[in-house]
Amino acid sequence: MAEVEYGGVKLTGSKLFMIIPLVSMLGGGLWAGFEFYKDYMDMKEQIQEYVAPDLSDFDKSLAVMTEDMKIVKETVAVFKEEIIIIRDSVNDSVDMMRDTKHDLRDEIIRTEKLLEKVESDIDKLEDEATALMDRTKNDARAMIDDANNRFNDKVSGLEGLVKRELTSLEDSLDRKLQKSLDNPLANRK
Repeated sequence: MAEVEYGGVKLTGSKLFMIIPLVSMLGGGLWAGFEFYKDYMDMKEQIQEYVAPDLSDFDKSLAVMTEDMKIVKETVAVFKEEIIIIRDSVNDSVDMMRDTKHDLRDEIIRTEKLLEKVESDIDKLEDEATALMDRTKNDARAMIDDANNRFNDKVSGLEGLVKRELTSLEDSLDRKLQKSLDNPLANRK
């Protein structure tokens, strides 16, 4: 076997094969340490040279957008209040019409009761008076039905008109609001 002697120490072949990987490992460790130190120094230099970006334009834009959003919120609040006022007004009108309709119906019922009483009194009269009463009763009922039908038609038409106007107003407000929300910077002056 091969032997190497250095400084009074004898190394045989098997010991040499153990020293070679050990020396390689130490050399690799030194190289890795040097690369780590070099990366550390480069990073330190970059950190010391770092300058924070100027975000003042971004802050200004953000402030403008925040102000625009406040304006949009205030506008929405105003529209919402107006819609509530209109809705309450329409509801009051519908309630008033409904009360008027009920009052008219009560009046018609009262009138029919009076007619029935008159009928009972007329029954005691002669056939001619009975025939005259029947004609009067039929005419009165036709007039009442006609008045009731006309009133119901007007109430239905007015309810439809109010609903269409309210829907149109809501659609218009929704479009304006959506337009403001879609591009809040376009409305800025």
